[in-house]
Amino acid sequence: QEKAGNFEEAIRNARLYLLAAPDAADAPDMRKRIVKLEYKLEQMKDQREAETRGKQAERKTAEQQNKFKIESLSGIWSRWNDGKWVETVELRINATERKLETKRIKHPLIPPSTSFGAYMWNYDFDGKVFQGSRDEKTENFRLTIANENLLIEEYYYIGGEKMYGGGVTEARGFRFEWKRE
Repeated sequence: QEKAGNFEEAIRNARLYLLAAPDAADAPDMRKRIVKLEYKLEQMKDQREAETRGKQAERKTAEQQNKFKIESLSGIWSRWNDGKWVETVELRINATERKLETKRIKHPLIPPSTSFGAYMWNYDFDGKVFQGSRDEKTENFRLTIANENLLIEEYYYIGGEKMYGGGVTEARGFRFEWKRE
């Protein structure tokens, strides 16, 4: 049991041996052996605790690193405006082309998308805020990371003929919350 590293069982059986034969010729050696086994057991427990703390620290560091990678924001999100659900989309970060792309999954009036479309391109990202546009003159976006499950979108439309195919000329502003599904 000692050679197998099962120190608790070895200690228990050594103590049972001493209870059965307290006056045995090797009883003093057995008592010394129990002390050595208890020391080995404590060392083993300390080593396991240190390994556990190390793994927890590694996991925490990895989580923190992933938390601030913009790619970790990719996923399924629902958009809300004034406490009302607007739609559910899949958000994908294309960091190499500097695009935020979405694919509509569920909307009350519009059918689901079959492919991703650019939501925002040429964005700037400072670690917390995406700032970009679709058309620099008419549609501007600001997407702020509140936490890993909440994004705040501020959208400002200046006006012009572009919005939804024409006709709308007044300026509009919207605020949406994106909640991770």
